[in-house]
Amino acid sequence: MKLELVLPEKTSTKGSVLIHQMKSLDFQGRQIKLIERSSESTVRNVTELAKAIIQ
Repeated sequence: MKLELVLPEKTSTKGSVLIHQMKSLDFQGRQIKLIERSSESTVRNVTELAKAIIQ
C-alpha cells in the first residue's frame, strides 16, 4: 500500500504528504502559515489514500 504522495513539481512546496502520519494539529498554537493551496487532484489523491488506510 502506498503511504506517501509526492507533491507535484509545479508547486512551491517540495516534498511528500505522509498519509500514515495524519493527525490533528493546533494551527493557532503552532502559528502555522499558509504557503500555498493544494490542487484539487492532490487533495483527491490524498483523500483516496487515507480512506484506503482507514478501511
